[in-house]
Amino acid sequence: MRSFRVLIGILATLTALSFAGVFLVGLLLYQVTPQSILAQQTFLAQIPGLLSGMRLLDRSTNIFYRGPRAPEPLPQYALRIDSQDIRKIEEQLPTELPSPWYGNVFLTEDAKEWVKGKFVADGKEYDVEARVRGDIFNHWAYRKKSWRIKFDGDDLFRGMKEINLIIPEDRGWIAEPLNAYRAKKMGFLQPPMQYVLLSLNGSAPMIYTEVEQWSKEMLEKQAFPGDVNVYGAGGGTSYFQQWDAVFTEPAYWNKYETAAATPFDSFEEIEALTTLGRPGAHTEPQFRERVQALFDTDQLIRWYAIGLLSGSRHVRDHNLRFAFDVSRGRMVPIPWDIGLYVPRTLLSPPGNPFLNEVFALPEWKLATYRMLWNYIQDPNAVQADMDEAQRLRSMVERAAYRDSLKLPSNRTVNRELDWMIDRVRMNFDFLKEELSRSEVLVTQRVPSTQNPVLLSIDLTARGISPAKFFEISVPARLRESFERGDIVLKRDDGDAAHDANDLTVPLKLRDQPDKSGRLVFQTKDDLLALAAPGEAAVGSNEEVLGAPHTRQRFFIVRVRGAASFSTEDLPLNLDIRNAVTGEKTQVIGEATVDDRTFERLPEAYADKSSFLTRNPAFISGPGNEVILRGSQTFNRSVIVPSTVRLRIEPGTTVRMGEDVALLSYAPVQMIGTPTARIRFEPSTQFPW
Repeated sequence: MRSFRVLIGILATLTALSFAGVFLVGLLLYQVTPQSILAQQTFLAQIPGLLSGMRLLDRSTNIFYRGPRAPEPLPQYALRIDSQDIRKIEEQLPTELPSPWYGNVFLTEDAKEWVKGKFVADGKEYDVEARVRGDIFNHWAYRKKSWRIKFDGDDLFRGMKEINLIIPEDRGWIAEPLNAYRAKKMGFLQPPMQYVLLSLNGSAPMIYTEVEQWSKEMLEKQAFPGDVNVYGAGGGTSYFQQWDAVFTEPAYWNKYETAAATPFDSFEEIEALTTLGRPGAHTEPQFRERVQALFDTDQLIRWYAIGLLSGSRHVRDHNLRFAFDVSRGRMVPIPWDIGLYVPRTLLSPPGNPFLNEVFALPEWKLATYRMLWNYIQDPNAVQADMDEAQRLRSMVERAAYRDSLKLPSNRTVNRELDWMIDRVRMNFDFLKEELSRSEVLVTQRVPSTQNPVLLSIDLTARGISPAKFFEISVPARLRESFERGDIVLKRDDGDAAHDANDLTVPLKLRDQPDKSGRLVFQTKDDLLALAAPGEAAVGSNEEVLGAPHTRQRFFIVRVRGAASFSTEDLPLNLDIRNAVTGEKTQVIGEATVDDRTFERLPEAYADKSSFLTRNPAFISGPGNEVILRGSQTFNRSVIVPSTVRLRIEPGTTVRMGEDVALLSYAPVQMIGTPTARIRFEPSTQFPW
């Protein structure tokens, strides 16, 4: 009996462990797999009650989450909509994919049903119209929905004509408000945004992110100057794709507000914008000038920087917002729905065709990187962002835990809030690491003919940040030649050959020599920043660009005089810096190439005619034969190509100058006789 009890105990323990293991595996699947995939694409959805049971178990821990008290009270609203109208809204909502081309259930225009309702806030009741808002199903497929509320007539709510109440998890809880804070710090227009509590038809309060809808009233309150058109890129208007390719046609765009001065409610500003977003547009003539005519490039740089601070890939076509100020003729970007994401390499393209083209230009990319570096190196700026992230969390956390109608559990909310705070900090650290990564290959090239080029320097930039030619060390005996301008440093204009179009680089003598006693000249031209990899290879997807070798060539040129470098002078000491951080770049390889070694290599395979023209001491023989006869003196080395046959006749005397050689790649016939010998003799007192 005792053994039987032990066996039963073991079996019970194993059974309990098995159930616990299955539960933990299920919980893990539920945790790491998007619920839409679990519900639609796995066999788990076919097991009755499994997913709902897991959700129930997950929600059973809700009571253990409290959250800190918000530092200030949240506005409280009430919305009343007749139950029949609620039913009408829900009947219009999609329940299946609009077309085989769509990746998820998407709200089309015909499903956006407006209904009448009453809105109560601050003790006042407003007549309103309301509908669900948001493209993707997470906004409206569950009990808690996102809403757009429109106030009737002139009875505006706190000066607002329309407001959006968005489920905060869609905007990353704190992500969108944090980036709106950053955008306002950087001088961008942002719709007013705050957390609010809403009771729908007497329900328990639900937490929402309130964002004012684009309108003239909103622009006026933001003190946005001038008469403006406000444009937005939408999505889902085509049967064939979920997100519209807005840089292909202006008709894909929406206009939220129309300037009084705009005839026909026209879209010519968007037409101009789309031409700048064509693939390869940055290579077209006057692309830079067209961008500068339409935009303040400093604003574009700040806009891109906000996305990079957030690791954001969410500046795609459908999230674009622009205001066109008619009075100034300028397009103003409005950062919108940027989010917070895991860090991504700066080699990735910005995310939409327009920004991809703009920041294919190295100087604007460099300006963005320098702005980012200054931002993340400023402890006050970094701390202010972290403080704002924590403040936003404290505003939303307790209300989110008490929201019984939200879809995610409190455990999920807590995890996502932790994740967002971590992402803010992680992106700072990641950007520091990325921008500090600069690599260079250095090749110093001795030209075959040192007149006027004494030395060529090839610098090849790799890594993330571009590099900058900062200092060059030269022998002290050449000081006057450099200071008088007898020897100058020039930057190649891109054709890899020294010519009149190359730019002279200003040099300034440093007070202190280098460790070996050489003079150090510093460059004073910021144009010497070597372009970062990928500048010419811009794609429209999220794949990381390859890092091609981006090379720039410099020439040390003798303008006048006889000064030159000796063999002992080379290679010169160069100081190459990270153009963003100012620190020394990592030189991953150095080489010196003497072009004189192979300068005459083409003579080794020249044809017979070219050889005879170059060397008149030889005469033509039958077929491919060349003949040397008589008495000849060579003061320079002779190369006989492989395309001929050389015959040196009896009685020939060849006198050889200093260091001269006769090198034949061709078969050679030399048959002398005792009375007609073939002789090779020095023509000077020096060896040949």
